[in-house]
Amino acid sequence: MNKQTTKELESLIYDFARAEDLNIIENYSGRGMFDKECFGFVGREVELIVGKFVLFVLDEVGERFIQNNRDFIEDMVFRARFDNMGLNGIVYFPGLALSSEEEEGLE
Repeated sequence: MNKQTTKELESLIYDFARAEDLNIIENYSGRGMFDKECFGFVGREVELIVGKFVLFVLDEVGERFIQNNRDFIEDMVFRARFDNMGLNGIVYFPGLALSSEEEEGLE
Protein backbone atom coordinates (compact mmCIF):
# COMPACT_ATOMS: atom_id res chain seq x y z
CA MET A 1 0.00 0.00 0.00
CA ASN A 2 1.24 3.48 -0.86
CA LYS A 3 2.08 6.08 1.75
CA GLN A 4 -0.20 9.08 1.14
CA THR A 5 0.41 12.79 1.49
CA THR A 6 -1.38 15.07 3.89
CA LYS A 7 -3.80 17.53 2.25
CA GLU A 8 -1.42 20.42 3.04
CA LEU A 9 1.58 18.68 1.50
CA GLU A 10 -0.48 17.65 -1.52
CA SER A 11 -1.51 21.27 -2.01
CA LEU A 12 2.17 22.28 -1.99
CA ILE A 13 2.96 19.57 -4.54
CA TYR A 14 0.38 21.02 -6.92
CA ASP A 15 1.52 24.60 -6.22
CA PHE A 16 5.08 23.55 -7.00
CA ALA A 17 4.00 21.87 -10.25
CA ARG A 18 2.24 25.05 -11.35
CA ALA A 19 5.20 27.26 -10.40
CA GLU A 20 7.66 25.05 -12.29
CA ASP A 21 5.33 24.39 -15.25
CA LEU A 22 5.29 20.63 -14.57
CA ASN A 23 2.56 18.09 -15.13
CA ILE A 24 1.58 15.64 -12.42
CA ILE A 25 0.75 12.04 -13.18
CA GLU A 26 -1.09 10.42 -10.27
CA ASN A 27 -1.03 6.84 -11.57
CA TYR A 28 2.44 6.26 -13.04
CA SER A 29 3.84 2.74 -13.07
CA GLY A 30 7.57 2.76 -13.72
CA ARG A 31 10.05 0.04 -14.51
CA GLY A 32 10.05 -2.78 -11.98
CA MET A 33 6.89 -1.57 -10.22
CA PHE A 34 4.83 -4.57 -11.38
CA ASP A 35 1.67 -2.53 -12.12
CA LYS A 36 1.79 -0.67 -8.80
CA GLU A 37 1.18 3.05 -9.24
CA CYS A 38 2.58 6.23 -7.74
CA PHE A 39 2.69 9.93 -8.55
CA GLY A 40 5.33 11.77 -10.52
CA PHE A 41 6.31 15.11 -12.02
CA VAL A 42 6.73 15.37 -15.80
CA GLY A 43 8.93 18.07 -17.29
CA ARG A 44 12.46 18.95 -18.32
CA GLU A 45 15.54 18.64 -16.12
CA VAL A 46 13.79 16.11 -13.90
CA GLU A 47 17.02 15.39 -12.04
CA LEU A 48 16.66 18.80 -10.37
CA ILE A 49 13.00 18.57 -9.42
CA VAL A 50 13.34 16.92 -6.00
CA GLY A 51 15.85 19.52 -4.79
CA LYS A 52 13.75 22.34 -6.21
CA PHE A 53 10.70 20.93 -4.43
CA VAL A 54 12.43 20.90 -1.03
CA LEU A 55 13.57 24.51 -1.54
CA PHE A 56 10.05 25.48 -2.65
CA VAL A 57 8.56 23.98 0.54
CA LEU A 58 11.14 25.81 2.67
CA ASP A 59 10.30 29.11 0.98
CA GLU A 60 6.53 28.60 1.18
CA VAL A 61 6.01 27.18 4.66
CA GLY A 62 9.37 26.83 6.37
CA GLU A 63 11.46 24.29 8.18
CA ARG A 64 8.82 23.40 10.80
CA PHE A 65 6.54 22.06 8.04
CA ILE A 66 9.38 19.93 6.70
CA GLN A 67 10.01 18.54 10.19
CA ASN A 68 6.29 17.71 10.57
CA ASN A 69 6.26 15.96 7.16
CA ARG A 70 9.79 14.62 7.34
CA ASP A 71 9.00 10.96 6.64
CA PHE A 72 7.15 11.67 3.39
CA ILE A 73 9.67 14.26 2.16
CA GLU A 74 12.59 11.94 2.98
CA ASP A 75 10.83 9.17 1.07
CA MET A 76 10.49 11.52 -1.91
CA VAL A 77 14.22 12.20 -1.83
CA PHE A 78 15.34 8.59 -1.40
CA ARG A 79 12.72 6.85 -3.57
CA ALA A 80 12.95 9.23 -6.55
CA ARG A 81 13.38 7.42 -9.86
CA PHE A 82 13.75 8.90 -13.34
CA ASP A 83 12.53 7.82 -16.76
CA ASN A 84 12.89 9.41 -20.17
CA MET A 85 9.65 10.29 -21.97
CA GLY A 86 11.01 11.65 -25.26
CA LEU A 87 11.46 15.41 -24.98
CA ASN A 88 10.49 15.36 -21.30
CA GLY A 89 11.26 13.09 -18.41
CA ILE A 90 9.48 11.97 -15.27
CA VAL A 91 10.62 11.82 -11.70
CA TYR A 92 8.39 9.39 -9.85
CA PHE A 93 8.18 8.08 -6.32
CA PRO A 94 7.43 4.35 -5.92
CA GLY A 95 5.31 3.68 -2.85
CA LEU A 96 4.06 7.28 -2.53
CA ALA A 97 0.63 8.56 -3.52
CA LEU A 98 -1.32 11.78 -3.50
CA SER A 99 -4.14 11.71 -0.98
CA SER A 100 -6.89 12.72 -3.38
CA GLU A 101 -7.71 13.31 -7.00
CA GLU A 102 -9.42 16.67 -6.55
CA GLU A 103 -6.78 18.55 -8.54
CA GLU A 104 -7.83 17.35 -11.99
CA GLY A 105 -6.45 18.98 -15.10
CA LEU A 106 -2.75 19.13 -14.31
CA GLU A 107 -2.02 16.03 -16.33
